[in-house]
Amino acid sequence: MIHINKGRLHAFRKLSNHNLPEDDCHTTLREKLVRKEELKKEEVCVSIAWDWMYRGVTAKGINLEVSSMLACAKLNQLHSKKSLAIPELSLLHTAKSIRSEDPLAKEICAGISASLKIIVDQHCSEIERIQKIVGTSKYLSICPTTDADLNPALSPIDAYGYEDFSCILCHKELSNVYFHCDGCEKIYARDFNICVRCHSLKKHLVVYLMAGMCTVEQSQYNHTGKCFHSLFTAFSYFI
Repeated sequence: MIHINKGRLHAFRKLSNHNLPEDDCHTTLREKLVRKEELKKEEVCVSIAWDWMYRGVTAKGINLEVSSMLACAKLNQLHSKKSLAIPELSLLHTAKSIRSEDPLAKEICAGISASLKIIVDQHCSEIERIQKIVGTSKYLSICPTTDADLNPALSPIDAYGYEDFSCILCHKELSNVYFHCDGCEKIYARDFNICVRCHSLKKHLVVYLMAGMCTVEQSQYNHTGKCFHSLFTAFSYFI
């Protein structure tokens, strides 16, 4: 069992009793280990990686954990990489779950306040922008019900899931406010969800391959934002 701490850089080869190529740097090491341990069959190697945030106890520690987590997520986005966690949503739920009777409530509030303010201010700004552009566009609408308010037993949307709620273009976490292409949903039941920034930069006005390697510029095969007017719905699923 290998325990890998949060933030650790790690790379390892799972042990096998098969011979490695002669030019492999682990060839000699493996041969010696196989002989020493008399390995006759494959050994199971299990790794446990704690990549999620440890909240911390003191206000200072909590602040450092939260801010570093959000900074790493932003760095992933800048490099067009999808984060493995959902830090913004975790932060929002942390704030929502605080109870005054919790002995750590004061420390938690002080620790998350700075990062929470940044996230909430960003979401409020995005909502204001959406309300303005929806009023001047006949191709945009605001969903009257948040995803979180839907009946999970009847809705195909997992409001707190991982797969559906990152921008399909830049991989930003969609923790609250996002745009959803109604055409992709209605025609072939696929989600084309993007962040407010990508929509404002008109990055959705492209042909995005939704059906494997099929490059046909038709809406029954792919998202065709550049061909005609795309119908988008603006969603909020937490506020």
